[in-house]
Amino acid sequence: MMNIFRQSLIIFALCSGLWASVSCAGVTTAEMKIKIVFLFNFAKFVEWPDSRFTNDNSPVNICLTGNDSEFGIARQLDGKMAKGRIISLEFVDSKTDLAHCHILFIIQVKKEEIIPYVSATQEQSILTVGQSPYFSDVGGVINLVNVGSKIRFEVNLIEANKKSLNISSKLLRLARNVRSEGR
Repeated sequence: MMNIFRQSLIIFALCSGLWASVSCAGVTTAEMKIKIVFLFNFAKFVEWPDSRFTNDNSPVNICLTGNDSEFGIARQLDGKMAKGRIISLEFVDSKTDLAHCHILFIIQVKKEEIIPYVSATQEQSILTVGQSPYFSDVGGVINLVNVGSKIRFEVNLIEANKKSLNISSKLLRLARNVRSEGR
């Protein structure tokens, strides 16, 4: 009886320690920090049509699905500059009003949760970023993938072109994979 209690206590202690470093979708805090840096760099190396900004002082709006308590680490982007524009961060939970977003980071990994967000952005110049094996297949533009112990990204250039997004050749060279009409 004591042995079972001790095993249960050890398992509980291990799980409690792990839980502290894990947030939504099984993403660790360290991993989320890296993904936030990717979002910042995407803001620097992607061009949107001028019509997406009301004036020269309009911010780059980075929207994240989820909430502030899960991804508060992302707040470090608020107020940073990318291509002469201030970055504004917002957490969204509705798929209906995303028109103000320039970058939409879709945290969800299940296909049935991703599709409504991607569908809501189809006719808009919104850079969709995800972290799911089929993100590009459902119309996402940039997919963050774990390769060994590193985080890399894949680009769906076909979708980027449909959305009138110009992705820098510098960024494309760093991509693990680029899906384009010629490939």
